[in-house]
Amino acid sequence: MVPCALQSKCYSDWGEREVACLRRMVLPGGVAVDVGANVGEFAIYLSRLVGSEGQVVAVEPNPVNVQSARMVLDWFRCGNVRIEQVALGSEVGVVPLSVPMVDGVWRDDLGRIVMPPGDGEALHTFDVKVETLDGLVERLKLRTLEFVKCDVEGAEWAVLEGGQQVFSRFRPAVLIEVWRRGTDRERVRSFFGSLEYTECVFTRGRLMPLAQVVDRNNPDSLNLIFLPDVGVT
Repeated sequence: MVPCALQSKCYSDWGEREVACLRRMVLPGGVAVDVGANVGEFAIYLSRLVGSEGQVVAVEPNPVNVQSARMVLDWFRCGNVRIEQVALGSEVGVVPLSVPMVDGVWRDDLGRIVMPPGDGEALHTFDVKVETLDGLVERLKLRTLEFVKCDVEGAEWAVLEGGQQVFSRFRPAVLIEVWRRGTDRERVRSFFGSLEYTECVFTRGRLMPLAQVVDRNNPDSLNLIFLPDVGVT
């Protein structure tokens, strides 16, 4: 029951194309960082792809989700996943994390630091520690980083600001969710464009530069893919 539920959630949240393209971006023996790991559903895929010689760092600030993630990752025997209970942002500090109530249930999976204006929903708020991506990589002494997934409910830009050294030095492939009501998607595109990344789409079983795709399948998708090397297919 747990495996089926998690597989269904991962595909519904990110889409079959995004999950399938992971096989083109995450290779055995690599290192991946899952920013906004939730209960570990995406980390399971990354764990399988990097294999026993690789490593996955699952970053999740919500203690309820962290507890669930530990159980889930243990269930799936993901011994190569390290959980970091921290939020990533543009600077070190402490910020409020808000969990919304939906249909009378607290949705820890929708917890967020950046609140869209005028939501008017019931919220449970508590403080979480913030670290930068640059600081996290330095603290963990990571010597390589091939892939970053970022899904932090509107705080994506802050993660990028705090990870400029990482993206410049390691140049990992990136799968990032961009909120229409929060992060400016063009600002994200400009950020990676300045680092000579190429925005890609997964189509017909291949990763291709968006500019080369005539029939652009859902180019306004919330999930953007950026590659430092467009030769990866």
